[in-house]
Amino acid sequence: MEAADTQRSEEAVLNPRPMIRIAVTEAAFHAVAALPLGRVVYEPRLNAQGERLIWVERIALDKLDAMRGADESYSDVILRLVELESRVRS
Repeated sequence: MEAADTQRSEEAVLNPRPMIRIAVTEAAFHAVAALPLGRVVYEPRLNAQGERLIWVERIALDKLDAMRGADESYSDVILRLVELESRVRS
């Protein structure tokens, strides 16, 4: 993962694939690196709710959306996927 740069226009030129910002828990933030989500960019500060703001490619967000249960957050999905991945490796 890389820190977000404040120049969104530069980001659009360097990476033409759209990126979407989502908020995740601190635990999910640390777990993201274990998942094949493509390019992930993060903002260095927490939001008012104590969550991390990360930017993911639209295709990765679409995959997370497809795996979300009715009452699940993106953090829930990320942590569930990491848990499943660790079970498979064991």
